[in-house]
Amino acid sequence: MPAAAPLAGDLPLHETYRRADAVPAPGLCSRYQFRVPSPSARIVSRSGVPDARGSGSAPATIGNTVIVRVATELRFASLHLRLAPELIAASNADYLIFPAPSGERSSLSSPLYTGAYSADLPSRPGDAQLLRLDLGESGLWWIARSFSFAATTSLPDWGPGVGEGLVLGRSTAGLPRIEAATWRALGGGLVRARWFGGVAIESRFFDRVRDNDLRSVAGLRVSYERPSWTVGLARTVMDGSRGGPMRAALQPLARTASDSVMELLSADLLWRNTAAGSLAWLELARQQPVRTLQDLTLMPQEGLALRVGASQRIAESAKAVWRLSAEATRLDQPAERTGRAPRDLYTSQTVPQGWTHRGQPLGAGLGPGGQRQMIALDREGVRWRLGGFLERARWNDDALYREFLAYQNRHDVTLQGGVRVGGRLPNGPQLFISLSAGKRLNYLFQNASFLAGYRTDDVSVAELSLTLTP
Repeated sequence: MPAAAPLAGDLPLHETYRRADAVPAPGLCSRYQFRVPSPSARIVSRSGVPDARGSGSAPATIGNTVIVRVATELRFASLHLRLAPELIAASNADYLIFPAPSGERSSLSSPLYTGAYSADLPSRPGDAQLLRLDLGESGLWWIARSFSFAATTSLPDWGPGVGEGLVLGRSTAGLPRIEAATWRALGGGLVRARWFGGVAIESRFFDRVRDNDLRSVAGLRVSYERPSWTVGLARTVMDGSRGGPMRAALQPLARTASDSVMELLSADLLWRNTAAGSLAWLELARQQPVRTLQDLTLMPQEGLALRVGASQRIAESAKAVWRLSAEATRLDQPAERTGRAPRDLYTSQTVPQGWTHRGQPLGAGLGPGGQRQMIALDREGVRWRLGGFLERARWNDDALYREFLAYQNRHDVTLQGGVRVGGRLPNGPQLFISLSAGKRLNYLFQNASFLAGYRTDDVSVAELSLTLTP
């Protein structure tokens, strides 16, 4: 075994950087404990255009953003109380946006996601500096021998637990919710069932209707865990009706014909070989409801989103481990349909806000019509870890085909690379630094090749992030 300590859960290194400021999960405690960990802070400076991925409770902006978290933890026996509010300050600098076409909505709401493809994804979170206090990773947990209960606003893991989930991701503030889970040993493995019911909140930059600002969201996930693999199935629903905010709490347990409900069915698989240093994951999600067997046999890919990735230890010594990782995500939908109207993932005709929370994607931060391919190489040392990555991302691709003359030169694509380094300072906190740079081509589908009077808008993007954790 090399001297370099293995990562918790064998996560690829790029995952540890993105989770650097996460508060440790609650656990059992044999006696009373009270502690106030040192504050954590994250500073992000971004230029060009925003990127919502992995932003958490901080809205996606350009300019400088500072997030400071002060945590207080109280543990006694099976109870764990954690208060970890976040203070978020963002300069929210100006950049090019297109105004919304409808006077019924805010001028900052998205011009791409209206009508049958509606979603609360503002082009910009206001036109002034932002200062916000968020509950962050706060919550109350009670853990028994084979049952747990929680009331929390923390970011959820709803899928294989690696990367950003397709149904519930980490590109928005944590969903205020209650959770219950139970588990039991079976056949050399562990069967686990998780349920949650929570409330999604509309942003201030969507519409002027106030009686539908809250939507209920609920989900049920059942998984079977073995030492080398885990498989899970889940159904997650959102109710956009103007009734009580918890109306959908029991809907994952039964089918519903309500026109105000949108649902995502998902399946995931995680495979690991600790001795070989291998890790692989797969997640599928489908928004189109499966009403009949014909829905699956005629076109199984309709409404389907896909995420697949792997990480492999390629070299090791007494001082370091080298790890190669890759991941691909596809959220855009096929052009062919089975006789039904097309639907972008995360958008809805009956739930105007779509699959969003506080104006950010509730699922993957790529958003509707997104696509991504990434490869990373990392060196995990005894004290310091460093690495780099290359990435291609395509944005809003389903919406492109609703544009006039949607030719292939107009795809909105980001090409970028980055480096990161992290480790513990002498007698001090952990420091994580990430720097990325690249180009976003044809921003908002702007390309002048075949459109007289148009312009081509290729925007340079760069981001520097510094994170300090206890």
